[in-house]
Amino acid sequence: MNARVVALVVGAFAAGCHPTPVDDHTGGGRSGVDRGGAGDDSVSLGGKDVSRALADEQAALAELEGKIGKAEAALEGSKDPAKVEAVLALHHDRTARRGFIAQLERCAGDATQCPPTLDEPEIPATYDPAIGELTGAFEATADAWPAAATAIFAAACGCRTYRCLEWILADLARWESALTPHEQDAGDAAHSVTSARECLWARLGR
Repeated sequence: MNARVVALVVGAFAAGCHPTPVDDHTGGGRSGVDRGGAGDDSVSLGGKDVSRALADEQAALAELEGKIGKAEAALEGSKDPAKVEAVLALHHDRTARRGFIAQLERCAGDATQCPPTLDEPEIPATYDPAIGELTGAFEATADAWPAAATAIFAAACGCRTYRCLEWILADLARWESALTPHEQDAGDAAHSVTSARECLWARLGR
């Protein structure tokens, strides 16, 4: 984990990202959540079955556990920094995926607890993990910020890997450094960011 990412994580916590249940104002009521037909207690999100998604994520977690076991066995007795970093990265991924699974478990029993989407966000090629920043052209405008904040919220709550969380933190940082506090509060943007930080906190195991 590079020093910039550590600073972003600490900054996110300092900004007040305290976990609270997702309610109708943080995605549950505007995410296409449905409980199916009469007598059907299943929950769907964007046309996808939450129970099925939960089973898929639990299978992915089991596969990740196997990778961790193999990586730890390979690391035994070794002080190779690259191997140590690889094992730490897998542990961070496990924490992130467990956080997503925990939200899906709440979502399966209560639609107001669902994330905005079940889709896993695609990390853009412009994100450089070596420096913890997004590269390339970037223009932050107050008009574009509310929609961007909504997208950041959805992506943050869809993260299952630590790399994804790093990207979201970097994206938040560049927007917030480019906008005034007044511009950051425009429309629903402030609420979207608070909700995004709640998901980040949970995925980081805090």
